[in-house]
Amino acid sequence: QGTASNNIGTPTQGALTQTGQAAAPAAPTQGTNTNTSITVNFATPVYTGLGLITSYQIQTFPENGGNVILGYKNATDSTSSSRANYTFTQANLQPGTPYVVNVRAINSFGQSIPSANLRVSTTGGAGFAATSSLWTVVLMAIAALLAFAF
Repeated sequence: QGTASNNIGTPTQGALTQTGQAAAPAAPTQGTNTNTSITVNFATPVYTGLGLITSYQIQTFPENGGNVILGYKNATDSTSSSRANYTFTQANLQPGTPYVVNVRAINSFGQSIPSANLRVSTTGGAGFAATSSLWTVVLMAIAALLAFAF
């Protein structure tokens, strides 16, 4: 439970303090994924804050560490009474890689806290196979040079 102040400034237990920022959207859900993209679905948060939601920020980052990729989706709704569902696709990702995705709602008071994380992976594993094949070729070439030199 939160704490709020009543009209004479004394704390009142059991009430939640309203802020200008929207509440965090619910955790995104997985859509269709490919070798290099992931698609997530999310909805307008229940509490949209004291300002109209203008957009959503979608954060995608490799589960094992790496740079955060920021994506944005314009809002087609503005209040919780006109809740909308959204789909967002993040492209140019690595094949066969696990990612973490969360969503923030943005209004004139700023960003919400992030939603709960969704863990999702791109399909395939071509990135690993291509890397393994390249190393095999390099090692074979080194072995051939060493054999020729001696």
